[in-house]
Amino acid sequence: MTCERVDISTTYTNMPRPTYCRDAMCTIVRWTDAYFGAWGPGFSLPVHYIQRSSTNNWAGGPALCIGGTCFSSGAGLNGDSSAETIIGSGYTFPNEGYVILRDDSVTAGETMPNYWNIVMNAQDDLSAASYYICSNTCEETVFLINQHYLPILINE
Repeated sequence: MTCERVDISTTYTNMPRPTYCRDAMCTIVRWTDAYFGAWGPGFSLPVHYIQRSSTNNWAGGPALCIGGTCFSSGAGLNGDSSAETIIGSGYTFPNEGYVILRDDSVTAGETMPNYWNIVMNAQDDLSAASYYICSNTCEETVFLINQHYLPILINE
């Protein structure tokens, strides 16, 4: 399994979309030091993402909002200048800080199909954020499920 960590320290961060997220599923998890709605500091729910090489269309999910935090737009077209959310954060209180991974950003000069943009508005208790991005093939998923959950079942 291939994984990388991207630490966010500026308002706009343009980054290459990992090659293992093209025509194959990858998993993205966000870590922050802030409260967003009902969510405390730490790791977010994982978002799964795949971008098709033939069209640059992508699908991701879950596309839902829970406790003041929305996790994904669900689908988009990377490279079309429209900033669809791959993984969002909700807002801090009271000044509405946020950190969002998007497929494009005209403001940050990122509209290429092989790049992503991260925007961070460090307000309130938000001062640090990271994204963990991992390849996710069926074999690796089965292995991880067995590695993490099978020992729990055996011990019960």
